[in-house]
This record gives sequence, C-alpha cells and structure tokens, in this order.
Amino acid sequence: MRHSLRQLALIGLMGLLAVALVSACGGEAEPIATEAPEGSPAPAGTDTTSSVSPTAASIPAPTAAPTSTPAPTAAPTQAPAVAPTTEPDTMPAMPAIEFSPDMRWGDLYDALSEPEQACISNELGDQLASVRDRPVLSEGATEPSQVSIVGCLSQETASELFLASFTAQLPPLPEESEACVRGLLKDADIAAIVASDLPEAGLAEQAAAMQFGFGLLTCLPEEMMSALMGGDGPGAPTDTTPTDDASLWSFETGGRVVNAPAVANGVVYAGSDDNSVYALDAATGSMLWSFETGDIIRSTPTLAGGAVYVGSNDNFVYALDAATGEMLWKHDTSKAVQYSPVVTDGVVYIGAQGDVDYSVHALDAMSGEQVWAAGVPYPYGAEFAVTVANGKLYAPGASGEFYAMDASTGEVLWSLDVGMGSESPPTVLDGVVYLTAVNTAYALNEATGEEIWSYGTEKFPATDHPAVVVDGVYYFAPDSNLYAMDITTGHFNWYYVADDLITDVPVVAEGMVFVRSESGVFHAVNAATGTPIWSWENTDSALRSPTVVNGFLIAESRDGNLRALVAATGDEVWSFRKGYFDGVPSYTIAGGMLYVGTLGGSVYAFAIASAG
Repeated sequence: MRHSLRQLALIGLMGLLAVALVSACGGEAEPIATEAPEGSPAPAGTDTTSSVSPTAASIPAPTAAPTSTPAPTAAPTQAPAVAPTTEPDTMPAMPAIEFSPDMRWGDLYDALSEPEQACISNELGDQLASVRDRPVLSEGATEPSQVSIVGCLSQETASELFLASFTAQLPPLPEESEACVRGLLKDADIAAIVASDLPEAGLAEQAAAMQFGFGLLTCLPEEMMSALMGGDGPGAPTDTTPTDDASLWSFETGGRVVNAPAVANGVVYAGSDDNSVYALDAATGSMLWSFETGDIIRSTPTLAGGAVYVGSNDNFVYALDAATGEMLWKHDTSKAVQYSPVVTDGVVYIGAQGDVDYSVHALDAMSGEQVWAAGVPYPYGAEFAVTVANGKLYAPGASGEFYAMDASTGEVLWSLDVGMGSESPPTVLDGVVYLTAVNTAYALNEATGEEIWSYGTEKFPATDHPAVVVDGVYYFAPDSNLYAMDITTGHFNWYYVADDLITDVPVVAEGMVFVRSESGVFHAVNAATGTPIWSWENTDSALRSPTVVNGFLIAESRDGNLRALVAATGDEVWSFRKGYFDGVPSYTIAGGMLYVGTLGGSVYAFAIASAG
C-alpha cells in the first residue's frame, strides 16, 4: 500500500529504523496480471466446475534441461520532479501560508505565487481541476500529481507543507526539535522524498528519504521515536495481551531487543542494542550472565557444543561459554554481522571480508582459527547466512551464481548461473537441492548440480523466498501466485491467486498454507487443493513472520503488535504491543512458551494456551 503525503513525512525515519531502504521508502508494486501456464488448473477461488486440479499429465512439464534465467524487464523510467520555472529566491515575497486540516489543493494553489501556479498548471494540465477539491493533508495514497505540485513549490512553501504533514502525525514537537526539522528541510529535496513512495521511484528518491531519516534521528526525542515505531514505553502488555497468569516474567535490558531470542537447555539468550548478550533463566527470567560487545547486537545467538555464537555490529563474531558467558574467542569479519552464525560439525561458517573480496570463511568452533576461506566472492550483506547440509555448503555468489562447496575445504563442487542471483537458502532433501531464485524454482541433483527440473514465471517484479518443501510438495510464491508443485516432476497440483505480490515466505501447517501479500492481506488456503479458507486484512497491521503452534497462528504486525489468530478461522484472540522492525522476527517459541523481545528494551515470556 502506498502512503499518504502525511505519512511520507515519517518515511525517512521508518526506513532507517527498519534497515530496509526499498521496503520503507519505496511504494508498493502494481498488481501483476495473472497469466497461468497453458493447461494449468484454474486459480483456486475462481468460478470453476470443480476445485480439483487436473491430472499432472494435462499440465506442461517443466524444463528438464538447464535453462537460462529470463532477463528482467526494463525498469520503468523515472520521471524527475519538475522544478519551478522561476528560482525560489527570485520569486516575489508571499504571505506565509497557514496549513489547516481542511485545506484543499485548490486553496493552496490560489495562495501561491504566479510562477508556482504556472508550473503546476503546466505539470497537471486538465488534471488540475480534479485535484483542486482534494484535501492537502489527506490520508490517501501518494499520487504523482502531489509530487508534481511539491516540485513546483518554493523551498519555503514546500518545507512548511511537509512540516505540517509531519507534525500532524505526532504530539507537539519541542521547540528545539521543530527548529531542527526546519533545518533539515531547508536544503532537502522535498519533492524527491515525496516521490520515494511512488512505484516507479528510483534510488535517488529513496536515498533522499533515507537521508532525511538520518537527520530526524538527531531531531526527535527518544520517546517520540519509540512511539513512532509502535513502542509503548518499556514494552508493557496491553489490555488485549494474553491473561496475566500467562505472563511468566519480563527482563529489561538497556536497549532495544530487535531480533528473536534463542532458547536452549532452559536458558534464553538475547542480544540488545545496549551492545550486550544476556543469558536468562527460562523459567524465572533472572539473569544468569551478560557479555558486552563493542556495538549493538542484531544477531540471534546460535547454540552449539556448550557455546554461544553471536555476531555484533562491531564486526566481530563471538564465541562465549554458554554456562558462564566467558569469551572463548572472537573473530574480526570487517563487516557488521546481523545473521546467526551457522555451526555444524565443529565448524563456524560466516560471510566475512577476505584478503581480496567478501567471501565465505570457515572457523574452528573451539579456537576461532580460520580453517579455510572460499575462493569465490560472496554478496555483501549483514543479514546473509549460508546453508550447510550433508557435508556441503550452499551460498549465493556475488555475480549471480549459486555455489555448492565442500564444507570441509571450501572447494567449489558445482555452481549454477541463476541470473540475478539468489538471496534465499535452499532446502536439501533426499539427494535433491530445491532452490528459489527470483522468479524460478529449481530442483537440482545434490551431487552434481545437474538440473532435474525448473519452472520460471518470467514475471517481474518477483520475490525470492526460501524453498518450502513439505510432504512432497514445493510451495513456490514468486509473484502474486502461490504454486503447489510436485517435487518429483515439477508439475502443478494447484495454484492460488493472491490479491497482490506475495512478499513473505509461505508457511505450511495444520493442512493450510499461509501467505501475506504486499497490500497487507493475509491469506490461508487449503494445502491439498489451494481453496481459500480465510483472509485477514488490515492495511495498517500487515502480518509477517508467522508461526503456527497449538492451534494459534502467531505473527508480527506493522503496527507494532505481536498477534495471535486461531489458525483454523483467522479470528484474533490476543495481541501484545512490542514495537516493529520491518518484519525482523523478534519472538521464539520453545516448549509451549513464547519468548519475545521489544523495542522498549525488554524480553517477555508467555505461556501459549491451546486454541482448541
């Protein structure tokens, strides 16, 4: 969903705090036209004589030989915002414009200088008449006409408009904060910030919004920033939280707890923005130990062999004694580490800065000494983690390849050119590697990398999710369609058409498949037939990172709540206000318990009752 001009005043800040430039600053993609492969079943939920899919024989088989990944369509040309025909400092002095909640664009137009009016008339043409009656401080989606208008305004008028939109979202700003924001707007490209929310926005517009967000961090009081992100003081439960007797304990750290805690052997391990890792008794919440690093921690700890492995934004991976918190060793990666280190068979695998380029490194789990460094470039990204299975390490390459390496030596065993690259982990099952790369699903021979089958939608935009394989079915959701594919043949069992681009990995549980679309609608469909069962729609509270347990579907929502829905019906039963960080999972379920971190800085423990 695109944002209103009022909401755009917060986009830069939200984008920064979410650590996701495109998702926070860019607009939502336009719906993709559904175009089923010839002979494939009708979409679930459409008017057909039967909801049962035709036999696999009636559906074209996927390619059996290696095929090249389709090239993306050309990106839409970005139309730059039109500057005023007369420079602001040459315009005649105009009385200050007072922006009120009931002000219309026509009112604003009439109050502008002649050069500004001429620019707007030239830009909008016949559209100007239809725009005049629309409210300036609207809750509707940002429109190209608004970008054009703002691009024609003097810097002073554009700043006042943006400030009015901004303050409409917040409690009264302290005098020093308002002066700070005015200083940011004095030289800001305000039209570019507004344009960042349009679907065709380019990197320049997104960067302008992000730069504004960085500035806001220096302007707004900490408590106001917490409120903007859905925080609620120290993260205390709301009235709709599970009952008081379900809340076992809470522990307050000195900073935001963004990532999910890890739970093992009766201990909860959590990282905090106060630079520390905490070990808490899972039954009581009492602190067993803490360890301070040199920067914030956005890595969920990994537990293996009596040690805790965790990354920090100080560029180090740490190994700590799980019982005492004593540091065993640390390894300098030269880059912030925000993923969970992968530990298996006495080796820690990380993406780290090598002597020449960014590559995969293997470290001895006991000493931290480097065992090997891969000879292929690894894409830079603080959130990327490798996959290790059956003695092989699978990792994306920086130049569009997908690599399988010997986990003991780093030697490349085979690779596959996947065009635009893959950012999602594969699933390895019964000698087959299942991989999603942009808009293509692959089934590859685990030993040789030879392609068994593949299916590409050739649609853009597309999303890149981990390969989800459950009970012989590959659930593939690269666009607005959810496909259920036979893992042996690649034939469709069924497909379901969502209302918009599917943006989260499908979750399969209790005979259902759950997906979220970019418009904010959460869909539940029958895993066997693709028939829709229920949908949950709240455009301001889109659900993400779902987990199904004890008959509940637990998911985070963009309004800062952790929510529980009855998995079978979609009925909401409780919510917990914790703050939101662009869908980064901040909760863990273990032993019938829910452990969750909050932007208020606390870790909570709740018991999960059965929904049945």
